[in-house]
Amino acid sequence: MGTSPHAGDPDAAMAEAPTAQVAALEARVRGLEFALRLFAVVSLLVFWGVAMRRILAAPKFKSVFRDLLGSVEKLPDLTKAFLYFANHPLLAFGVPLACLVTGLVGSRLLPRSRGIVMVFGALAALGLIVMIANTALGLPMFNIIQGIYGN
Repeated sequence: MGTSPHAGDPDAAMAEAPTAQVAALEARVRGLEFALRLFAVVSLLVFWGVAMRRILAAPKFKSVFRDLLGSVEKLPDLTKAFLYFANHPLLAFGVPLACLVTGLVGSRLLPRSRGIVMVFGALAALGLIVMIANTALGLPMFNIIQGIYGN
């Protein structure tokens, strides 16, 4: 009467796992995925803001470096390259904006694994821009301090 067609078959019994547990597990995975994507998007926006702030400040740093060192030619090569980058609007605004858009598009439109990889790739690129900017704008300070103390 109430016997299953798979009575006595342990593999068939396992195949009929409780769907409530599977649904709960899928909901948890979706929640974790949403949290990861939200964290990535917020991080993207923060890194983009920091990168843009460094780029917008570069012309002011250039005039300070010129005043303190006497010539822009005395700047380290990385600083010269960064100042060149920051003085060209297409490069200065285009690269960070491309990273931001790539990450945001990846977070919403691509399948799970590719989207997350794209978001974290864009986040890494923006992080690299921020690290280069911080290093480029900080290196001349060592030259200035060495000049003051004569080391």
